[in-house]
Amino acid sequence: MSITSAETRPTVPNETLKGWQILLSERIRDENFPGSGSYYLPQKYFSSSGSFSPNYKDIRELLNIFQIEITKTKGQITVKASELTEFEWPTEKDKGKPLFILEILSAIDIEPVEDGFEHPAENLLKEALLSHPRETIDWFYELISEENNTAVVASILKCIGRMEVGMCEEWGFDLVRKALQHKDVEVRDAAVQVLESWGTEKAIRLLKEHHDDVSWLQDYIDRVARDLEQSQKEKHGMACQKNIQSKMGA
Repeated sequence: MSITSAETRPTVPNETLKGWQILLSERIRDENFPGSGSYYLPQKYFSSSGSFSPNYKDIRELLNIFQIEITKTKGQITVKASELTEFEWPTEKDKGKPLFILEILSAIDIEPVEDGFEHPAENLLKEALLSHPRETIDWFYELISEENNTAVVASILKCIGRMEVGMCEEWGFDLVRKALQHKDVEVRDAAVQVLESWGTEKAIRLLKEHHDDVSWLQDYIDRVARDLEQSQKEKHGMACQKNIQSKMGA
């Protein structure tokens, strides 16, 4: 399946916007289309009267969500809708969840969370924590306690680990502690990555307290704890040296 990314997608004249709105509207109304109906789409794509009216920025987002390929040959722009064989909307069990949660789930469904690459779910999670902190945190705990959807849980943990520790310190360490007890090794591995990313003394303590039955993960935990302890010692030594130099200068 070929999907043109936002970075490589050509600039499109404004007069094509209406055509894209019609194309996307037809996809949504198609009863054979997974997730047909406005329920699964974020409210921002709809007017106050409930009609489908995305703006130019929304259109660019939806082109990726609906996997619509844009090509440009000799100045002529071609729009082609691809079959959605590799995409799944939130399932029936997700009905009733707030729209911001569905947006996060959709972002993770569309694109895996990979090391070294920023993921759209990161900003969605930050926005959710700012606008709906209690609901978002409760949802995190619910995901871990259910002990299923392990790929989703691991992806969300990785995104949390990329946040500043101060933004989630009040609940983050407790959440990670619970994730370390998860039955699935993928989730426990993601929890270790969170602690490695935060790198605080509390993170080191949690790592040293945990003993995993999976040997490769325990080896990874031991190495991360050693590296973080060494980093803490080096930082402490540099701070002491600066303090001494400051006193000598005075």
